Amino acid sequence: MASLAPVIASVEAGRLMKTEVRNILSIGCESFYMIRLDEDFNYVEHFVNSDCASGTGSFIDQQAERLGFGTEELAEKAFAFEGSSPSIATRCAVFAKSDIIHAQAQGFSKEAISSGLCEGVTRSVLANTVKGRELSGSVLFIGGMSRNRKIVAEISNTLDRDVRVHENGLFFNAIGAAALGELPWEKSRSLVKTIREKREVRKSLEINLDHYPEFDEDKSYEVDGMEITLYSTPATFACDVYLGIDVGSTSTKAVVTDTAGTILAGLYGRTQGDPVHAVTVLLARVREIFEGKALKIKGVATTGSGRELIREVVGADMAINEITAHAQGATFLDPDVDTIIEIGGQDSKFTLLKNGVVTNAVMNYVCAAGTGSFIEEQAKRLDMTLDEISRVVTGEIAPFTSDRCTVYMERDLNIFLSEGWRREQIIAAVLYSVRDNYLSKVVGKSVPGKKIYFQGATARNKALVAVFENELNQPVFVSKYCHLTGALGCTVALMEANHTTSEFTGIDFSCEVSSEICTYCNAASASTFAPMGWSYDTASPVVTSTCATCAGPRCGAKLRTIPATPAVSGQAMLVPSEYM
Repeated sequence: MASLAPVIASVEAGRLMKTEVRNILSIGCESFYMIRLDEDFNYVEHFVNSDCASGTGSFIDQQAERLGFGTEELAEKAFAFEGSSPSIATRCAVFAKSDIIHAQAQGFSKEAISSGLCEGVTRSVLANTVKGRELSGSVLFIGGMSRNRKIVAEISNTLDRDVRVHENGLFFNAIGAAALGELPWEKSRSLVKTIREKREVRKSLEINLDHYPEFDEDKSYEVDGMEITLYSTPATFACDVYLGIDVGSTSTKAVVTDTAGTILAGLYGRTQGDPVHAVTVLLARVREIFEGKALKIKGVATTGSGRELIREVVGADMAINEITAHAQGATFLDPDVDTIIEIGGQDSKFTLLKNGVVTNAVMNYVCAAGTGSFIEEQAKRLDMTLDEISRVVTGEIAPFTSDRCTVYMERDLNIFLSEGWRREQIIAAVLYSVRDNYLSKVVGKSVPGKKIYFQGATARNKALVAVFENELNQPVFVSKYCHLTGALGCTVALMEANHTTSEFTGIDFSCEVSSEICTYCNAASASTFAPMGWSYDTASPVVTSTCATCAGPRCGAKLRTIPATPAVSGQAMLVPSEYM
């Protein structure tokens, strides 16, 4: 069995099955290419994507999960969506993640984001393969992405020509390879063995963290995917509390403290592309936790990528940037901390402090190669849970892999699998790569201080903390609240401000998402309303909204003046369920 170039296999399969097309477009998990054939269907030239797999199936898979969809479900949601979609930049897979987060914060529905994602992938693929050339004849679309009807339609519309999807498109290259296969298996296996023996490896991973916390000491349980931890019980029936909410791209967290700073409870759930719903569920769980207690919420603060949206929706009193929130949470737990390593689902941060004040902060918005989402995605590819990682990697050697980009890493991992590396060794390689990427791209030439704290949910991965500590050659501390530190920092800010009166909408808050068409302006495209406030102090509750195009109100009186997030056609609006 020979190692056969996919392009050659595609051409041979096309000839064998008499497809009679002049162009073959393949989009797979990590690569895509366009082949041009002459009038007799012989090879002329081909264009392959660069090492970066922007626009390939692996990114669609990752974002489908981020949005709470299966890959096939995302494709169907995108195909069925009618309306304007947010623009998703796909010049890099990770830039696209950032655009998706911004779209979520602006209130776009998951269906609209799915449509925008497929449109962006189409733009990226065609820009890198067609490159302005005039194609002749029809296009045959093969590979896993050919099952995405939205992308098929977008390619056809963009190229203004027929795009055919072959019934055996998923196996097209395998058919071509079978037709051309000559090399015996034994010879192929010996080649793989030789490659692996020559690969450079890291020394075995050792985990020696005497200061690492025991996360199972506190009462913790899970309800519908949300992790709830009870740290302390209010001393009295009536209790004044602060609520901190951290709305991230992948997870939504909350911390409840009393006004003296005692941490009562922490909640950790998935955002799944819908921050409003995530917070609605979170608040319902807070109510359940303290059922039988008279909680008086003295203040609510938000942080994270969705902080401004959630602030407006729930009537929070503060919206705090992530650097400040994590710094305040860290110094509340340990006043001596002077360095914070924070790795989230979407971005990474490195913060230096002096006497509790931030002196320097670096955020890596652009590339997610050093973030927690990549670890989780690769663990799932290896059929491994996050909890397993620290147990299975101890003492394992690991091959060197790229630290430049998630897609480069994914390519390397597939090579390792083909070479016969065990999954324990491969996941260890992932941890090293995430560390190296973070230290080179985020920390850079900055010098860590004497008291380092690792924050974010990834800090609960003991093996990842160990590879950082081994490289930095100094202790890296982790708090048992590491996954909640941003939300905790919100409550600390409220406490320091001595907040006593809150504008909070209420713990029973709920919201539903809907869309409307503006009837007050003559815009050619549909515009949406974005309701910005509501009130319970009138006999007949009224919702105020504003059109993104003409700024015309849907009803006469504004109950609360709030700066509106610029809306665009197709954007969702938030309406309390009482008014639906």
